[in-house]
Amino acid sequence: MLALAAGVFGHPSLTVVCAVPFVLISSLGLLIGNANAPAMNRTSHGAGAAAALLGSSSFLIGALVSPLAGLTDSAVPMALIQTLAAALALICFATLTRSRFAAADQQP
Repeated sequence: MLALAAGVFGHPSLTVVCAVPFVLISSLGLLIGNANAPAMNRTSHGAGAAAALLGSSSFLIGALVSPLAGLTDSAVPMALIQTLAAALALICFATLTRSRFAAADQQP
């Protein structure tokens, strides 16, 4: 959101344009492995298919969204895509884990 704000309210410096994606991409190294492990643990009988589905879906989404980042000469589309993807991930997480938290609240 910092990159989006910097792009909307003026021309962001090279430091901002490089630092924000660096932090985002660096965090993915820790996040992706830990996010995929529980997903594949739930489908242990088909772990290979689950790994293939997770890998191919990330490449497919990247291939579909990446041309949108280069629509203009500014960093705003890239920052907007990152912000929307983070919001969509938060909505998906909240939606998919709602039943688990509701069941935990009902147990004595």
